[in-house]
Amino acid sequence: MLSPLSNHPHIRLKLAGILLLVGIGHAACLFGFFLADDFYNLNNALKGGWSLDNITKGFLIDNYCFQDGWTPPFLSHFTLHYFRPVFVFSLLLDHALWGFNAWGYHLTNILLHLMVAGSLFGVLREWLPSQDTLALSGAAFYGLMPYHGMSVAWISGRTEILAALGMMVSLWTFLRFTRSHRITPYVLSLTAGLFGLLSKETAVVLPLLLTAAWKFRLNQHRCSFLWLAPHYLLLIPYLTTRAMILGGFPVPPSSIYYHSLDDPGFALWAFAKATAVFYDLFLHMPLVFPTEMLLEQRPFILALLAAGALTLALKASFIIRRHPDTRVRRTAFFALCWAVLPMLPTAPILIAPIYFYFALAGVTLFYLTLWECLSRPGHILDPSHDKRRKRLIYGLLISFALALQVGNGLYISGSLHAKRLLNQIADTVRSYPPAQKVYLIDSPFISGPSKAGFELLWPRHPFELYFLSVHPQEWRRTGAPSRIRQLDPYTLEITAVDRPYAAVGGAFAMGTTERSTIQSGAVFKTDDYSITLTEVTTSGPRGLRGVKQFVFRFETPIKSPGKLFFFYRDGSFHSFNPF
Repeated sequence: MLSPLSNHPHIRLKLAGILLLVGIGHAACLFGFFLADDFYNLNNALKGGWSLDNITKGFLIDNYCFQDGWTPPFLSHFTLHYFRPVFVFSLLLDHALWGFNAWGYHLTNILLHLMVAGSLFGVLREWLPSQDTLALSGAAFYGLMPYHGMSVAWISGRTEILAALGMMVSLWTFLRFTRSHRITPYVLSLTAGLFGLLSKETAVVLPLLLTAAWKFRLNQHRCSFLWLAPHYLLLIPYLTTRAMILGGFPVPPSSIYYHSLDDPGFALWAFAKATAVFYDLFLHMPLVFPTEMLLEQRPFILALLAAGALTLALKASFIIRRHPDTRVRRTAFFALCWAVLPMLPTAPILIAPIYFYFALAGVTLFYLTLWECLSRPGHILDPSHDKRRKRLIYGLLISFALALQVGNGLYISGSLHAKRLLNQIADTVRSYPPAQKVYLIDSPFISGPSKAGFELLWPRHPFELYFLSVHPQEWRRTGAPSRIRQLDPYTLEITAVDRPYAAVGGAFAMGTTERSTIQSGAVFKTDDYSITLTEVTTSGPRGLRGVKQFVFRFETPIKSPGKLFFFYRDGSFHSFNPF
């Protein structure tokens, strides 16, 4: 059976100390700014204000959150529409408290993350009676996991934290209910489950997770399955309301970011993603996007990684199955369910650390189970080897904390870079009062300025923003080396020197559903200019499209009053002076 550990009288003080260390581990986030989706989400929330209709109707992100220019026809009327009222409410509350001081939003993220880590401690304490030391260790490891950098350091990652908080508290209180049979924890479990659903749609997996807990841990004679029914029934009004507000169940178009089942080569891509996610979750190897696409094009490396993953899985299974206590084996099975179920709603989407947030709690429980299996006499973590055990624990915590700082540093530097670029364009526009149209060439995809950013921070200085090229397949912080050539006073030619562009004019050019649209010779018109795709490339096993060269033809001379052109090089924008 699970080895008993003493219930320390100062357990709450120890938990507070661990949460303090976790908070310090994420404190660097306070120096960050807004980044990417933060501008769109906050701008959308503030446009509608505190009205109940605004908070509950959902919010959308479309191409015009990015820029005012051309969009391929398949995307011209498409919007990313969300129903996440708790998230919208949290942004409005942050704005009321902090205004546009980004550190306040980051502080909220850190506090919410500490609440999730504390709730995980509660779950582990319920699941592992008299195992307070293991529960504390689990909370510490989970709180400092390196992949949490994206969810905590990025303000928009709050959707994952809020949904995880709702699911974690729901699981915790449901476990308390099955032990005490008091109705209060049960009502709290349902309320927290609803909170998770209203934070992000991925919380629909909660009833399945509770069912796994009922199957592998709870006394099924004392806790009838009927107690789970309300959690399933709660999905009906939620999904109905969501469908009414969003007009159905919209999904993104097929692209490098979203893969439909009917995409050519979907099975190979899914296998590559599953293999990479295994290493991401259980070994914390940074195999994130575009790793799955690279593996898809290199079957030999994919086969080696898949074989390694299978070997590790079989080895872990062998270790766990040899443990004499059935409850330990059941805990391992539940931990695997916990790690896999939260990943299912994001299965068709690219690999991003933000989607690992709640699943990593299941991975933490799996780690603790392996620790218990290896702590028996004669094994590598034999309790008699106390120094070895302590060195391993402290070594893992320190390595997690250091890797977390690297992840946080990437997001902080990216957000500060975005702030600098926004200020640079805004200062230039203010120094040219007649400027009404701004054209950006090779603007960075993540940290580059967006229409929503300018509307949010400088609403009194409106201007139209156009991306003439964006998001090359090989993105670099120093800028995409495009060649810019003015053919005549009305015409501008832009050529990708290295890799082709994965997006043009601020919208995706790659994918499978738009093959008839993205082809050489295609001409599109928008506002005061037209676009001709003069060279289109095809690459990869699914024939993804990229644009190598395109030509912009303006109705008025390029060098006209009210027009400003910038190209991005070496980390900043430079004025483009046409002849």
